[in-house]
Amino acid sequence: MDSRCEPYDPFAEAEDPDGDYETTMRTLGWERFLTVGEDPAPLYITTWRRTMPDGGIEYAFDVWGIDAGSPFFKVATFPELMDLVARWAPAVQAAHVSAFLGDLAEVGGLSTMGVVERVAARAAFGVKDALPEIRSAEREAARLYRQQQARRQQPVAPAR
Repeated sequence: MDSRCEPYDPFAEAEDPDGDYETTMRTLGWERFLTVGEDPAPLYITTWRRTMPDGGIEYAFDVWGIDAGSPFFKVATFPELMDLVARWAPAVQAAHVSAFLGDLAEVGGLSTMGVVERVAARAAFGVKDALPEIRSAEREAARLYRQQQARRQQPVAPAR
């Protein structure tokens, strides 16, 4: 492990060590800084930053998967944080692409052979087939909007 990256246990500083980790981080002055990937996802990185009493800024990060997260780690500078994010980003990207292709194969009935070609074909032909329906729906929505606006401009009849 890089000597500039050190393990960090925010719960050791926390008054409530059994609390939610996001709440604990915020209580300790940390704010979410940069996230690579999304929750829920096969793999994503969450980074945090906080301003120290002396005005310096420190950074922490953790890596999460579907089942669990890594321990927290701290780095002293923004360039060190970005170096670590850059090292992990390919793994995050690969996990997202693999999950995306798995979802396509499961939902769309795609085989794993020629996935890119099949997705491109579905996009091209799907848009071509759906375009008349989309345009028809847009025309109907515009007609209803005009009708609604015309009703608003009519005087209200007095109640009997």
